[in-house]
Amino acid sequence: MGAFEKVNSGIPSMDRALDYIRLGDNVVWQVSSLDEFRPFASSFAKQSIGEGKEVIYVRFAEHPPILPEQEGLRIIHVKLSHRFETFTVNIHNLIEREGKEALYVFDCLSELRTAWAMDLMMSSFFKLTAPLVRDRGGAAYYPILQGVHPTTRWR
Repeated sequence: MGAFEKVNSGIPSMDRALDYIRLGDNVVWQVSSLDEFRPFASSFAKQSIGEGKEVIYVRFAEHPPILPEQEGLRIIHVKLSHRFETFTVNIHNLIEREGKEALYVFDCLSELRTAWAMDLMMSSFFKLTAPLVRDRGGAAYYPILQGVHPTTRWR
């Protein structure tokens, strides 16, 4: 696969409407609850695993898992440190180690606010991580909780 190649979400009508997710995309899902996000993450993982792609669930939060254990899904636990730099470097090392074109589902980024007590740090984590996923030719899903981050800027 090459950069900007189409990635199936597992939901054909969504793929048609969006003209697909592309390698290099970082998709932020703003949801009222993680129960709204789980079907999208599950479809994405199931489709990608079925196509033989490397799918990694990055698990760091206290909330119940977004994805269940399943064949073909690698669940990697990263300790959520109260130190921004430590956590961010650990995630970046993981992405570098996984190689090109890996697909990721992250735990809810809203959990980072609890650890770091600031929306700014959560947004900085995303701003530093998304380009790395893009540059490695991967794609990622990240949920955040709606109404919890009034000042968060994702650009």
